[in-house]
Amino acid sequence: MKLKKLNIAIVTPDYYPNNIGGCGLSAYLLATELYKQGHTVDVFSFDHKKSSDLSPDSRITVKRYKAFPKVPLLNNTIAYFQLKKIKKNYDVIHTFNMDLIPVCSILKSKGNKLVATINNPKGALSSTYKGNRSFFQVVNDFITTKTIQLFKNQVDHYISLSEPLTDLYVQNGYNKNSIFVIPNMYDPIFNATTSANLGKRKYDLLFVGQLSKKKGLLLLMEAYLQVLNTRPDTTLVIAGKGSLQQQIHEWIKENNLESKVFLIQKEYSELPELYRQCKVLVHPALWFEPFSRVWLEALQSGLTVVSTKEATAVNVFKDYFIFCENNNSPALAKAILSGISSDFDIDRKSLSIFLEKFSPKYIVSRITELYYL
Repeated sequence: MKLKKLNIAIVTPDYYPNNIGGCGLSAYLLATELYKQGHTVDVFSFDHKKSSDLSPDSRITVKRYKAFPKVPLLNNTIAYFQLKKIKKNYDVIHTFNMDLIPVCSILKSKGNKLVATINNPKGALSSTYKGNRSFFQVVNDFITTKTIQLFKNQVDHYISLSEPLTDLYVQNGYNKNSIFVIPNMYDPIFNATTSANLGKRKYDLLFVGQLSKKKGLLLLMEAYLQVLNTRPDTTLVIAGKGSLQQQIHEWIKENNLESKVFLIQKEYSELPELYRQCKVLVHPALWFEPFSRVWLEALQSGLTVVSTKEATAVNVFKDYFIFCENNNSPALAKAILSGISSDFDIDRKSLSIFLEKFSPKYIVSRITELYYL
């Protein structure tokens, strides 16, 4: 029996190219693939300084609203007064973030089904960050979690990015039968390679992401200095922006690393070329990483990946990453040295087959099956 094409609303805090992290990009890839499959897709995003209909893809309707503050009750209230103006009814409302479950639950009358992607631990625990937080952060995170949990049973189906993330939510009162594990999809612009060609690459180490403490930048900086004791010519590229930017600049200057460490910012479209210039991706996260997009990008681009033993990374990529203990700079330095020296060899044919489990066509086919349930 031929299934009818769906009218789908995607609600997301941000959306490519205005995205801060991977959420907005994943939402964009989902919308694009849904459109290719013949579905009607409207995107509602809160990522613009002023309300705007700017869209990177004219085939998909994107309504951008003014960005709201990251305060749970306030952001859902602001979102409600924007989204309640929607006249259209949808077969599915898909919120691509846990933060907006309350407002999407209230607006559920505009859709027959509410689907939520679990792409952070906020709906289960107030924080998984292994570091110091301010009093405001503690209170805000606690209220965020409790607010989301008040509306958790209004969601018909949850999409969790990994088994460990599912376990975290089930342990905190969510119904396991309503959660389906569907990981992030890869972006085809990061062409998978059959040969790493690591010996010809310009830089040794690469970090891509937000320059924040929870991403493990301070840990990487400490480990990098230890790596230099063994390999003094090791180079490091740090690509991103965030709260640690000035501190990293000062660290580079204080340690006379101007010829070895390069702090840069790149447009997303420029990242494939950057990956192809580097040998090892370092992912030293200090929090519960749901499913980092850079993991897929690095493997597609032929890099060796060094990661802390974060639950999702170990669960999904145990055969393809070099792992080290969490929050341990000597262990991270040792793993980095192993990655640089090519002690870790990957079967590229096996990797190519493995990556197909994350192809847009396959992942979106699984998501649409959920829409029809």
